[in-house]
Amino acid sequence: MRRFLIVLLISVISVSAFCQTPNGAAPLYNDLSDKLKKEEIMNALPLSLEMYRVYVPYFWDAHHRVLSKRLIEDDYGIKVLSFLKVLISKGDPEIKEMLTPLYLWGKVRYSNDSVRVNESFTDLTAYLEEGTGFANSKAETYMLMTLKELEDKPFVSKKRQQEVLKKVVANLEACECHESDNRDQLTLTERAWSRYLLAQSYHYRYEHFDQNPEYLGKSAQYSPDQMDLAEKRAFQMDAFLFTGQMELLKYRIEYFSWLDKEGEHAAALEQMASIAFAYPSDTNMKLLMNYYADHGGKQDFPVYWQAHINSQGAEVPNLKFRFSKHDKINFSDKQEKWLMFDFWGTWCPPCIKEMPEVQAFYHENLTRGGVPKLLVYTLSFMSENLSRFMDENDYTFPVAEIDRKDLNAFGVSSFPTKVLVTPEGQYVVIPLGADWKLFVKNYVLL
Repeated sequence: MRRFLIVLLISVISVSAFCQTPNGAAPLYNDLSDKLKKEEIMNALPLSLEMYRVYVPYFWDAHHRVLSKRLIEDDYGIKVLSFLKVLISKGDPEIKEMLTPLYLWGKVRYSNDSVRVNESFTDLTAYLEEGTGFANSKAETYMLMTLKELEDKPFVSKKRQQEVLKKVVANLEACECHESDNRDQLTLTERAWSRYLLAQSYHYRYEHFDQNPEYLGKSAQYSPDQMDLAEKRAFQMDAFLFTGQMELLKYRIEYFSWLDKEGEHAAALEQMASIAFAYPSDTNMKLLMNYYADHGGKQDFPVYWQAHINSQGAEVPNLKFRFSKHDKINFSDKQEKWLMFDFWGTWCPPCIKEMPEVQAFYHENLTRGGVPKLLVYTLSFMSENLSRFMDENDYTFPVAEIDRKDLNAFGVSSFPTKVLVTPEGQYVVIPLGADWKLFVKNYVLL
């Protein structure tokens, strides 16, 4: 069941344009989510069972995403707990497997009985033996939440808590997604979720069990990077449960400060560079440049920065694109400039909405003066009447039609997506929803 569910869940977690869901699933999901959010939660039981019958991924999303959030609301959490107890008791083994860790965390949260808390802790520990709970029980998430509950309930020994935390880390680090060069949607989504939990796990160990700086470094290492940010919906709810917000830079900054204080300036510089790469705001770029001037300085900063971006990118696929008779790109040839590609389609409303912005950026780049450092292209997928669309809107940016093979080669599944290719042939994907012009400006140093 688990691998099948992971594949289906991409239709829920990602914003891919190609997802297909059964007829009636979306309205049912909305009705169920609405019921779960309101006081008549027990009235959601028939809807819940129907959603499980119709489309398991939406069932998973509604219950883990909505109920986990409501479970931490003290005036409502007990009702959520009662609902979960009834739902699990219906006897379907897959529902039981999927929701019991959530229920056990809730039992720990709302119990002050030492025996019951220990029983729930033991039962939840057993779920960790089945391997990572991504897209199924989310046992690792709910164990971390249980450990937070135990901070105020000294019913479980610190030794047991530490052993369980090690098991959580072992499960998450065993994920093949960390080693795979595969950038398909499934791998990237699982990677984003497991890395976020690893960052939380290592920092929790650093804060609550021993102050070993190695664990602080691990929490920074696993903090969301460029690829994870593109899949942030995979861990968005986990972030809300742990901290109440998306604290994506906190551990990186904390580790940078520790390294700088210890005089480990080379390592601190690399940490600051990783921060600027993931979040290239003008402020972060200025901080990086200043720190490089004080503690780096062997190369000109643009050379150092471009080398860092190359180290974070992936090798560009061996593809060819033809934009006009005299404008072609062949990635088997060495490129001497930065290249930006916008993946879009005329069927995509967000793409159409930002086309004037793409056109303006293309024109601004052409008229910047001097030898251009960047060339701007667009790649259209499944567009209808593309030439007419371009003519009617007076768009002059280069465009080529591509197929699904080209999309898969770059790991693109959401639209619009911007990809930046370095002169050395490494590419990075700009996170969906980010200020792409800021990323391009500060990566290329325009």
